[in-house]
Amino acid sequence: MNFGFGFDLGSVALLGGSDALMPSLSNVNSTGGYALNCSGSLLAYAANEIRYGCLDGRQAILVEAGATNLMPYSGDFGGFGMSEDSPSRVTITPNYAEAPDGTMTAALVEILAQYGAVQLLDIISAAAASGVTYTGSIWSKWIGGNDNLHIRGSGLGLVYLTPITVTDEWTRHSGSWTGNGTNGMGLVVQDRNNSGWGSFLIWGAQLEEGPLPTSYIPTNGAAASRAADLVTAPLTGDYPNGVRVRGTFRLDAIAGNFDRLFALDDGTTNNRILFYRHKTAGNFQMSVVAGGASQGVMSYSGSTLGETLEVDLTITPDAISGTINGDTVSAALSGAYTAPTIARLGHSLGGVNIPARLLCSKLLVSEVAA
Repeated sequence: MNFGFGFDLGSVALLGGSDALMPSLSNVNSTGGYALNCSGSLLAYAANEIRYGCLDGRQAILVEAGATNLMPYSGDFGGFGMSEDSPSRVTITPNYAEAPDGTMTAALVEILAQYGAVQLLDIISAAAASGVTYTGSIWSKWIGGNDNLHIRGSGLGLVYLTPITVTDEWTRHSGSWTGNGTNGMGLVVQDRNNSGWGSFLIWGAQLEEGPLPTSYIPTNGAAASRAADLVTAPLTGDYPNGVRVRGTFRLDAIAGNFDRLFALDDGTTNNRILFYRHKTAGNFQMSVVAGGASQGVMSYSGSTLGETLEVDLTITPDAISGTINGDTVSAALSGAYTAPTIARLGHSLGGVNIPARLLCSKLLVSEVAA
């Protein structure tokens, strides 16, 4: 069987594809970014490097839409990025311990009295936009004493978002809320048990639009952005009879209405095979376009966001057939077909329809026998 492109990071079986192991796979990302690997290490990636996260214990390529950290100081806790609500109740020692990124920038927080709180960001004067979802996140690690805390977020006033238990391992905690167009934006970590004592480390403050925390975006004095990932690979082979696609994906959150898991095309929008999450319909769909005309659509409602998808689909001029998570799926097509020449992970031609977060540990594209 002729593979036009393929990688399986779980079995380390690679056909085609980047980084010495997968030479044809490339990413366009002008800023670089961070990713948390399967060992729990937060790694930095340079511009245009493919980032690797973790999917069900397996290395996986990470694709994210662009995002902005609104916190002006994500890791500087020396007085710029945070303040005590009262020095008699909380003390902060900046640059006290090693942070998840390996730098000595984690701050020690000691709660000395009841209701002690750490204001990670003085309230931004600009109001949180009405109807927009915001997510605040922070890394923490328990040292001693009380390990029960609250995260509070501002956008509807300083509302309680998430009770958290701090552990002796670095853990990222988050909470989301919807802005009301009046209150400013902020993030606070507060003693939950009102016990008045306890110590822990914090680092990596992030505040962004969207329903979940995306990968860490460092800031130092002003908001900063991470560019979107555009992962592509050329296909080899002619595919005269159709294509078979096998893949393992997890779509954690969407940014639009038709966020792609993958797309195959010939470099135009006239001939393409698209697999995406349809926000309005609440399902996964595959559509086929040939000669600029829709040939048909297949829908699958057996999984939702945040669940692993095991996909094995065959696309011929007449039909889509195969399985998703073991469930049989099919759809008739109108008969027109043009062979693809490019595989795109997590986006379509033109760098559009990029998910808020997608992980893929396997993507194999092969020819269909006559």
